[in-house]
Amino acid sequence: AGGLSFENSFSISINDVNEVPTAISLSATSINENSTIGTVLANLSSSDVDAGDSHSYTLISGTGDTNNSSFEIVANQIKVKESFNFENKSSYSIRVRTTDAGALSYENTFTITVNDVNEVPTSIAVTKLNLYEDNNVDELIGLLSSTDVDAGDAHTYTLVSGTGSTDNGAFKILNGQLRAAQVLKYDSKSTYTVRIRTTDKGGLSLEQIFSVTLSQRPVLTGTGNETYPNTRISASANPSISMGYSSDLYVSGADIVSYNWFPSTGLNSSTISNPIASPKTTTTYTVEVTNRFGSKTRIAITVTVREDYNITPSNILSPNGDGENDVWTIENLSAYPNNKVMIIDRSGKLIYSKTNYTNDWNGIFNGNALPEGTYYYIITLNNGAGEKKGFITIIN
Repeated sequence: AGGLSFENSFSISINDVNEVPTAISLSATSINENSTIGTVLANLSSSDVDAGDSHSYTLISGTGDTNNSSFEIVANQIKVKESFNFENKSSYSIRVRTTDAGALSYENTFTITVNDVNEVPTSIAVTKLNLYEDNNVDELIGLLSSTDVDAGDAHTYTLVSGTGSTDNGAFKILNGQLRAAQVLKYDSKSTYTVRIRTTDKGGLSLEQIFSVTLSQRPVLTGTGNETYPNTRISASANPSISMGYSSDLYVSGADIVSYNWFPSTGLNSSTISNPIASPKTTTTYTVEVTNRFGSKTRIAITVTVREDYNITPSNILSPNGDGENDVWTIENLSAYPNNKVMIIDRSGKLIYSKTNYTNDWNGIFNGNALPEGTYYYIITLNNGAGEKKGFITIIN
């Protein structure tokens, strides 16, 4: 109060107080698919202003803890509890808590990504795996494909040595297709084995054994006919028919599901196994058959048509209106439309003549019915190239 003073110095100390950790760090946030259970995903560390503080870690419930159960924390490491598959799931979410020595804690959410790793193809498939004997070299046996969990992966194929490669030499692979390398015969062997390797673009490969079956070539035959007597001939590989007649064609073979004949001219159907062929001239018919495996082959047969003037005139004319023999018919005359028919009586008198006869004469001469008796015919075909003579008996 009287204006006198005194001065002194003081030291102020700041007490170190434990503070909350400020961050959690993971040394890695991704892992390769197919890693084994127990693989270390990452090391954990914390940011803390308290130098030298120690921390413990736990997986904790809360926002972002969706996949906590897929991981575990051992000391300061996160380990996986399952083997991850990128193709099934590629992203996981976990929530981690760090707790310091003073029991203060901090929590954070992390996204763990699964890396897509190239995987071995799991299988090979080949379409068809069949062909007909007497095949062409390079004929297709099947298309190759691979099953691979890596979407969009590309594959190459090779024939490789090993168990099941016995017949590799009979085949080749071109542009992902299994093809024949030689002509094969059913009588020599009907089943072949090959060993095929598929290799993906990452160099991983799988090998598989396949059986290739050989189908026996179908047999094609056709019936014919004899001129005298006019009888049918059993089916053969070289059918011959009189002009105007037909040949029944037959395909015999196993596992055939479709037929395609060409040309279709003269056939009653081009899609069945046994069409009737009625060609006007000698014709070669080819049929392409497809079996249940999808293999195709072609076989051909030539139906020889004989211009042997094989016609059969009826020897009875009974124009009484009962519907039987009311007109004089000549079987197969339509095969020779360029014809001339003459009828003469016993004295040699011409009583009927017609060019291009159409099976319509009913025994009328000059408007009157001819009397019962025997009459004679002369049939000329193709401007006289063929001729046939005989008799008709008229019965009223």
